[in-house]
Amino acid sequence: MLLFFVFVVPAAYTVQAQPCTHRPVLMIHGMLGAGDNYAAMALQLEKNGYCRTSLHVYDWNTLSRNNAEVNRLDSFIQRICATTGTTQVDLVGHSAGGSLAYAYLNDSMRSQRVAHYIHIGSRPMPKPAGVKGEVATLNVYSTADRTVKGADIPGATNVQFSTYDHFGLVTADSVAMAVFAFIQEGATTQAHKKKSSKERQSILLRVLQMGENKPDAEAYIECQQLNHNGETVGVAQKVYTSANGEVLLNNIAQGSPYWITCKPRSGRSVAYYYPAITAGPVPLYLRTLPATGMVNLLLGGIPTSPQAAAWVLFNANAAISPDKKVLMINGDTLNTTAITPSAKTVVALFLYDNGDMQTSKQLQGIFGQAPFMNGIDYYLPTTSSVQTLQWQQKKLQIPLVPAAQFVTVVVLE
Repeated sequence: MLLFFVFVVPAAYTVQAQPCTHRPVLMIHGMLGAGDNYAAMALQLEKNGYCRTSLHVYDWNTLSRNNAEVNRLDSFIQRICATTGTTQVDLVGHSAGGSLAYAYLNDSMRSQRVAHYIHIGSRPMPKPAGVKGEVATLNVYSTADRTVKGADIPGATNVQFSTYDHFGLVTADSVAMAVFAFIQEGATTQAHKKKSSKERQSILLRVLQMGENKPDAEAYIECQQLNHNGETVGVAQKVYTSANGEVLLNNIAQGSPYWITCKPRSGRSVAYYYPAITAGPVPLYLRTLPATGMVNLLLGGIPTSPQAAAWVLFNANAAISPDKKVLMINGDTLNTTAITPSAKTVVALFLYDNGDMQTSKQLQGIFGQAPFMNGIDYYLPTTSSVQTLQWQQKKLQIPLVPAAQFVTVVVLE
């Protein structure tokens, strides 16, 4: 059963004290996504005056879409309104989240709970949202989106971009500014640079099973700060997630690398390398690999080698595309037209050995039809303690652990 919850910010995590005067914003992710797809947009909204308690994300199971999801979304919105003392929210839907939003708004009672709707990188519709197109609708799309071919929606406010890919659309600052101007009905704003504070803060970690987005309750978490050589610093925090898959990590150094391991009650253990952590309105997300279901059918074959690592290079902000950006291991360029073709919009690139302890960079065939993923044969022996990965101008020193212990997820941004 899909579980869902309102993002309630613990007191230790809240940094704003001013009254929340803006209408709540609820953001719905797309296929195989999660709430962190909106981390950049939420941060821009916060820096332009929104309270964190006014910014919400909706984590849902995009692998099992059915009519009941509309009712769950309705309950979620009513809960937000009751909690914040408002009668309406502003709704944002990306990709498949746009289809869910349109289905939700195709009811006269439900549409009254939404003041503005923003349709991002989602399929074109014949009219604005609502039974009769009565909900003010902003439609944002990009001609560079290779996943969904967008187009103008008659009667909506349409904004077209020409450079953003499918995920870049929902993370770009210029899109966040267009969203702000629309829901604030013409108010001017500006994009703020993402600055990292040197202060230590508390970070809310949300642990979900990949794909179904089911919270991983009672998962064992170890959080360890690293230096830029990949060596551990200080004492690791050791905690368990709550019933809704969340835990508060304290004394987190902003902008510092972190190594966070997770042992769920079922499924593979995972280790996440974050090159930097910055506090924002959206929690820090960690996805586990479930022991059953469609994701397990796809990823259950990742080897459990005691002498080689299995990596996932993950970028939630944009596709890992074959452009001028550098993505390299041991002199091997990984973002090529063969490995990360633009048409596939790869945001997760799997690297693991096919069993011969050699690197061929041949595609792992199981990812052929999988959206947003690709995999190659790559041997990462654990004879060394760290492995250098070059991402753009940075050389990341990432701990090497056997796949028998953890599947390592390297967060690129």
